Amino acid sequence: MTRRSATALAAAAGIIAAVALAAPAKPGRQTPAPPQNVKPVARRLHGPGLHHIAIKVADFDKSLRFYQEGVGMKKVFGWGTGDGRGAMLDMGDGNYFEVFAGGKPRTAPIDSPILHIALRSGDPYGAYKRAMDAGAASQMKPTDMTIPGDHALKIRISFVVGPDGEVVEFFKNDEF
Repeated sequence: MTRRSATALAAAAGIIAAVALAAPAKPGRQTPAPPQNVKPVARRLHGPGLHHIAIKVADFDKSLRFYQEGVGMKKVFGWGTGDGRGAMLDMGDGNYFEVFAGGKPRTAPIDSPILHIALRSGDPYGAYKRAMDAGAASQMKPTDMTIPGDHALKIRISFVVGPDGEVVEFFKNDEF
């Protein structure tokens, strides 16, 4: 075996082990044997995953400023003019938030199938204050709570209403 093929085999074994640890077999089920022709892949597995959330806003400059200064996102790409403007903002965790101009003014939270945009936060209290200082309206002050369900899920959350009526949640939980 060449050094190169040994390295490839070791990398493939590492990936298979990582996948097996991340998704343990259900009780009573046999885990299928890994394919013999596994090639090394990028560290990140491909499949369904969030890339970005997009909103259309009435006041593009105000919303862009809010998400940058009030929420802490970083503009990584912008395009267009007037109602054709758009911007891609880095949310800081490999996902993006996209803002488009040309929306209609709203004064209340959006009546939409999307209830809110939940952003992972290490400090929902600080995120809430920063968003409020940037002009958000309060929907729910920072709160610690336990959600009863499959097990008791302890969370810390807060909600604000952004410049275009969108509801933004700041969410902290050590489990997921």
